[in-house]
Amino acid sequence: MRDVCLKTADAGKDGTALYRYSELLWAIYTDPYLVFSPKTCFVVEDELGICGYTLAALDTAAMQEWALREWLPPFQQAYPLALAQQCGQNDQELLHLIHEPLPLLPFVQDFPSHLHIDLLPRAQKRGLGRRLIEKLLETLIALGSKGVHFGVDGQNLNAQAFYHHIGFEDLVVLPDNTRLMGMHLPRFS
Repeated sequence: MRDVCLKTADAGKDGTALYRYSELLWAIYTDPYLVFSPKTCFVVEDELGICGYTLAALDTAAMQEWALREWLPPFQQAYPLALAQQCGQNDQELLHLIHEPLPLLPFVQDFPSHLHIDLLPRAQKRGLGRRLIEKLLETLIALGSKGVHFGVDGQNLNAQAFYHHIGFEDLVVLPDNTRLMGMHLPRFS
C-alpha cells in the first residue's frame, strides 16, 4: 500500500522523485487508517501485488483527536519541524501536516467520514476504482455514516470526472481547481 501511495503521490502519477521523507506520506495517508479504522480499508491486488486501495475514517473528528493524542507525537519527535529548512516543498508540506494538522472542515458534521483512494496506472480503467468505492460506501452505510468527503488534486481531472460520474458533488473548489468532494449516504432505519 505504501508503494501505491508513493507512486500516485503526484496528482495520480509517480511521486517518488518528489519526496525525501516518503515515510511521512505513509504516516499521514495510509498507516493511520489501518490502525484506527481497519474495517474501512480495502485493497485491490493483481498478479504483481497490491495495485490500489481505498482507506477511510468512519468518524473524521474522532480520528483527528486520536491522531493528535497518540499517532502524531512520535512522528513529531522523529521529524522536527526544523527539518523543513533542508527539504523541498513537498516534504515541507508533510512536515507541517505532522506538526500542525489541518482543522476540521465545517462540512464534517454532514459528511463525517472521509476517504483516500489510489490506483496504480495498471489498475485504472478496469472498473476497480468503482468497485473499491462501492465496497467502501456499502461498509460506511452499514457502520452508520451519513456522508463521506475527500479531496482531489486540481491537476487530476480524470479523477474529478470519475467521482462526479459516480455521484460525488463538489463541496469546495479551491483556486487551483483542487476539489473537496462529498456524498450523502442513505441511512438504514
